[in-house]
Amino acid sequence: KIASINCETLHLLCFSSVGCPEQINFPNYEDIQENQECKNIYFSNVYPSFNEDSLLFCNEEDTNALRTYGKKANTIYLMCKELFGHSSGKLLRYNNNKYNFDIENTKDPFTQEHIKKYYINNESYSNKFTTIARSMEECRSDLASLFIVFNKDIYKIFDINKQNHKDIIYSMWLI
Repeated sequence: KIASINCETLHLLCFSSVGCPEQINFPNYEDIQENQECKNIYFSNVYPSFNEDSLLFCNEEDTNALRTYGKKANTIYLMCKELFGHSSGKLLRYNNNKYNFDIENTKDPFTQEHIKKYYINNESYSNKFTTIARSMEECRSDLASLFIVFNKDIYKIFDINKQNHKDIIYSMWLI
């Protein structure tokens, strides 16, 4: 069973904190995300400013690219990060004498061997990786996003023409 993903776009009116997120994923508990619905919320009025101060170290070509494609690139990057990064993946578990995956047919995609390691009983990503778990999860979701943006089918979803595709990818790497 694949848990459903729901994505909403909202305008943020007020956020009381040092930093304001551009997008969030609810609930932020891996067991609920894995087995139930999760919701990605994109704040459409929160995005980086591509003004003189924020582009201080960019050359003229990069500055022009970010001013032209930065907002769209940031939106696509964030959507892919939340939907394909944070909302994807499954922790393989053995709990109460039962696997949550097909132990006979599930293979490691790199070695093509049967799965030999999995989480046992009450183990979770968070309690195995403790203090670095959130940072590792952010890295994983960033990599998922940066990988998937090279799939040209993604741009159909966001109504991006083929001419702008490479400029948007370049702008994502600048951000």
